[in-house]
Amino acid sequence: MKRLKFIIVYTTSLLMGNGFIYTIDLIGKFQGKTPWAIKNYIIFNIGVILIGIVAGALSENKRVNNFLDKLIS
Repeated sequence: MKRLKFIIVYTTSLLMGNGFIYTIDLIGKFQGKTPWAIKNYIIFNIGVILIGIVAGALSENKRVNNFLDKLIS
């Protein structure tokens, strides 16, 4: 049950992070440069790790836990 909650929180935050990265990519394309360099890949990976930490903290949060209990049951 706890793992399922963590997976839900993690996937939603990961999707949000991917949307953020995608908008940065689009802005770069409009400027004529593609920012998908190695530097951005490293930043993306750091972001994924941070998202994982945030998701772990959120799945421990009481309010989020109650919401997820209602969602799952």
